[in-house]
Amino acid sequence: MTSTEIVIDLPLAGISNVNTVPTGQNFNLTMRSNWHAPNFIGKALPNAKKLTAKGFEASWQNQYLTIANNQDLSQCISSANNRCVVTSQATLDNNSQSMVSDDALIAMEGAATAEATAIPDSYRNVRLNSFGVSFAEPNDVYLQTERTMKYALLLILVSFGTFFLFEVIKSSRIHPIQYLLVGCALFVFYVLLLPLAEQIVFWKAYAIAASACVGLIGWYTYYVLGSVKRAAIFTVTLAGLYAAFFGILTTEDMNLLLGAVFCFVLLACVMVMTRKIDWYKIA
Repeated sequence: MTSTEIVIDLPLAGISNVNTVPTGQNFNLTMRSNWHAPNFIGKALPNAKKLTAKGFEASWQNQYLTIANNQDLSQCISSANNRCVVTSQATLDNNSQSMVSDDALIAMEGAATAEATAIPDSYRNVRLNSFGVSFAEPNDVYLQTERTMKYALLLILVSFGTFFLFEVIKSSRIHPIQYLLVGCALFVFYVLLLPLAEQIVFWKAYAIAASACVGLIGWYTYYVLGSVKRAAIFTVTLAGLYAAFFGILTTEDMNLLLGAVFCFVLLACVMVMTRKIDWYKIA
């Protein structure tokens, strides 16, 4: 029995996953990478793995999958006129990603260009077992932007609520059109965020978009409320909200818990500030 050891140094860019089909009598695989967030996919998990901030190292050895793949390949090769199609598949979160094996194992050429291509009944479809790694980005700019948009309603409610408190407590008169303009300015933040995040790092894009919107709304609030102090209070409140949301978004593991706690704190602050208001008198 001969043993072959293969070492591959493979620089990759723009690839989502790497799948391996184990064959032979004794198949061992060790993978090292500087990727910080791997997802292990396929029919077998690593026998040993080491995850650090600088990357990961994982080792696979599964003789059951190797034997099953060898049997399937033997049956395919021994079939009449080699009339079989060999594919492999590894899944992550129920989303299948299909990979076609070497051309030497595929008898029907040109059938893999479309998923809807039908396989004739005279061909046998053999699916090999595989395992590998999906290179996930747990907190990329699109996910961070999506999470930011989930707090849009809360941001608008707090902004409008602050305006309403100024109307109630300070007897300021604010027209619905002014509410609408401030709401539009808050929405512009999300219009600016994603295009900027695709060009520069997310925190810089967030800082630029938030600073632009806070500055615009703060300047407009001075004329709406007619007071530098009131405009400063509203501007600082809005800037604090953007800063708090950014802190929540950049936390990968506890963002849901921090968001819930933040909502509770905001509600508590509103209840404390309005505890002595006679709402029947205002109505």
